[in-house]
Amino acid sequence: MGFDDELIKKLEGEVLSTLKKILPNAKHKLSPNALQEERELITKYELETDEDVATAKENLFLTLDNGLSLYGFVVAGKLDLNEHMDNSPYDFYEGYSICKLPVIYTVALTNPDAAAFAPCTLAIYKKKDEDKIVLEFPSVYNWISSALVNDSEGVDILLKAQEQFESILAEVVE
Repeated sequence: MGFDDELIKKLEGEVLSTLKKILPNAKHKLSPNALQEERELITKYELETDEDVATAKENLFLTLDNGLSLYGFVVAGKLDLNEHMDNSPYDFYEGYSICKLPVIYTVALTNPDAAAFAPCTLAIYKKKDEDKIVLEFPSVYNWISSALVNDSEGVDILLKAQEQFESILAEVVE
């Protein structure tokens, strides 16, 4: 995966070992330029808030859901991570699984392995001791570099989705 962290290397080794056991005839390849992308691999927006947590969260999710619908994004799933943490440092921490079927379809025509990046997860959280809500997601540049997406139609539709998603989040944090 390109990380120097020992725990990440250990986990990567365990995953590859397990895959070799359950799929003994499978082949794998590593992207030679993975994570050497010059553009930001994580897109992050922050919303400063002085509202109470429940009101800020409700307003944010209403605006977000409206924006996603407007641009044809689908929320494939939601996960409240606070439900799975003891003594969470967050007022809330949610994961939104977002997809846009025409994007996945177009990219999968030439790069079926890029499906590993779908759906994209939008992390939305507020730390208890901060007056800001953070929204962040892996940029489409991960798809482009790690899955070696280089056909113009695939790149174009990914970049358009990135632009649309950024405009949604920019409106959310206004």
